[in-house]
Amino acid sequence: MTRRAAFFVFPLVLLGHVAPPPTFEVASVKQNNSSEPRSEFNVKPDGVRITNYRLQFLIPYAFNIPGYALVGAPAWLDSNKYDIIARAAAGSSEDQVRLMLQQLLVERFKLQFHREPKDLSGYALVLAKDGPKFTIEKKPDQPGKDDGRVGAGRGTARGHMVPASSLALTLGLYLGRPVLDQTGIDGPFNFELHWTPDETERQPGSPPPASGLPASNEPAGPSLFAAIQEQLGLKLNSQRSSVETFVIDHLQEIPTAN
Repeated sequence: MTRRAAFFVFPLVLLGHVAPPPTFEVASVKQNNSSEPRSEFNVKPDGVRITNYRLQFLIPYAFNIPGYALVGAPAWLDSNKYDIIARAAAGSSEDQVRLMLQQLLVERFKLQFHREPKDLSGYALVLAKDGPKFTIEKKPDQPGKDDGRVGAGRGTARGHMVPASSLALTLGLYLGRPVLDQTGIDGPFNFELHWTPDETERQPGSPPPASGLPASNEPAGPSLFAAIQEQLGLKLNSQRSSVETFVIDHLQEIPTAN
């Protein structure tokens, strides 16, 4: 599940009436104190089933922000795990479910936050010495349904008629740091990228791979940094960037009772 853009939860005012933010019809939230390493993250149009999961990953998903933008988190955010089972109205969209999760975090964990620009360590995506190893296409008059899409998986990413900024954003989600497009490429292109992921990497927009799984038997290949240069003719240079961060002002460790 992908797509980027974050927002606060504000009520909608129509003709003098305040519409409350959407909420789950029923929701159970419990702390999970088991030693089970595996987790489940299942979001459907009729609700969510989240098991043995950390708010470190749930908050970025709910607010549709990259994980590196989350700052001011309490120490327990990276260790405490929770079970959340909630029912939504049938046919709810993913955006509506995200809003419901936002409201659940506010109501059950007393989440308070603000947004603030900060300088963070990151990268600039630039042209390598020999230039891009893909064809820059003409912008279509009538884009197809798959234009502008990036497909992301563990150790692989593909883009169809995407701008360089979309590639930079995808790389930033893999690396956990902001990546800014400084290629100067003006026009969409297609790309395919394959590399050997490290243990910390996760698919953009999705929960991290469940721990406790057998080690992968896939042969060793290039790192993400090497693959970008070898397969795309681009490279990443270290730099600091100003990024709008999501600052946690208050978060309750024990959720309120069901």
